[in-house]
Amino acid sequence: MSAIVDTGWENATELFSRLELQVIVLAVAAGSECGTPACRKTLWSRIGGWFDKLFAIHRPAPLANPRLEALRQLACNAFARRGVIDPVLAETAQKEGFSPLQLEWLGRILATGKLPAQR
Repeated sequence: MSAIVDTGWENATELFSRLELQVIVLAVAAGSECGTPACRKTLWSRIGGWFDKLFAIHRPAPLANPRLEALRQLACNAFARRGVIDPVLAETAQKEGFSPLQLEWLGRILATGKLPAQR
């Protein structure tokens, strides 16, 4: 196990590119709007979904890059589940080239609920 996993956001660039980190932050910021099943479980998310349908509000389309979209879905889902990584989404992310170390770090950092400081 690497020490990187336990250190938080300051060593994130050792595991992810700048673009990948931006995708993670955007996924977490999207909150219940990310569209993954875990994000639709709360009453307020369901009510919001009903209003979306009622007023024909369309959510953002998936990212064009399949690797980044896999990361976005995984980050959003893990944040909604307090750091618990969905095995199906983890498998998809690994097929797109993410390592188990990256996924473990992502789960641990999203379990804290903290985003990196804006620079």
